[in-house]
Amino acid sequence: MSGRRKKTLKLNGRLDSAAATQLRNDLIARRGVDLNVDAEGVVSLGAMSAQVLLAAAQAWRQDGRSLAIGNASAPFSESLKLMGIAADLLAVKD
Repeated sequence: MSGRRKKTLKLNGRLDSAAATQLRNDLIARRGVDLNVDAEGVVSLGAMSAQVLLAAAQAWRQDGRSLAIGNASAPFSESLKLMGIAADLLAVKD
């Protein structure tokens, strides 16, 4: 896949309902390229932001692009687990 542009989006802090709109905008600005999402700095993940990430993962798959979440913090991973969201739906890598 050489020649494909890759970008990184670094997530930090609380990804709660107040952060969901900005997260959506950040993802839209990067649509059309393979994207690595660095979740190391996430201290909490709410349902609305998780839904934004799930929708983005689906959009990237439909576009034939990759979206992978790496460096998932313990709170990020635990929140997904508590919400019943399988990590593989978001290609989460610890």
